[in-house]
Amino acid sequence: MKQSQTSKQKEQYLQNQGVLNPHPERVQDKLFLENEFFDPLDLLQVRYEMIRCHQIDKATVTETSKRFGVFLHRRTIERGLASAKKKSQT
Repeated sequence: MKQSQTSKQKEQYLQNQGVLNPHPERVQDKLFLENEFFDPLDLLQVRYEMIRCHQIDKATVTETSKRFGVFLHRRTIERGLASAKKKSQT
């Protein structure tokens, strides 16, 4: 399928702004699959919806990471837990 000029321009714009999703094919959330407004190439939009999904829709971290194509690394989880523990002690 040939990419339209507008799509190419948007992709270039996202790249220039540093918010081009390097793995849009991993985004499996229903909003991005069924609604043209939601663009899996737009990393900022993907991350916003990911946070909203977890905080507002109360999806688990595991479910959210699967839906939005984010793979959590052990080190990231450990840092997050350490940070939360440190904040709770203050």
